[in-house]
Amino acid sequence: MTRHRYLIALGAGSVAYVVILYRFLSYSQRNRLPGGVYVTFALVALVIGFIVTLGAKKGRYTTVGFILLGICVTHLMVMIADYRQDRTSHNLGPLEFVALFIYAAPAYAGAAFAQLVDYVRTRRA
Repeated sequence: MTRHRYLIALGAGSVAYVVILYRFLSYSQRNRLPGGVYVTFALVALVIGFIVTLGAKKGRYTTVGFILLGICVTHLMVMIADYRQDRTSHNLGPLEFVALFIYAAPAYAGAAFAQLVDYVRTRRA
């Protein structure tokens, strides 16, 4: 079951990145996204972290790591595709990954909230 959670987390992170941040926009259009898009991405990461880890017996925070891995792998593929069109794009690539980690960090809060919910549910039983 844990392996399935990891795969779901990986896919959910990838899909969230594509749907919210990438949206099949050009590199210059993505650079002009409003700040609300990043807040939305952070909230979606929080919800994904909660849903994917709810009821997990072990590996709760490892599962969140797979969410981040999915986001980063997808961003790396986007960077490669952008680089093929314009070699000057993503010249600050490492900082983009740092920013993605910051935007996706609420997924850990979602996992912590799921752990709290699981604790309360087991205490009542």
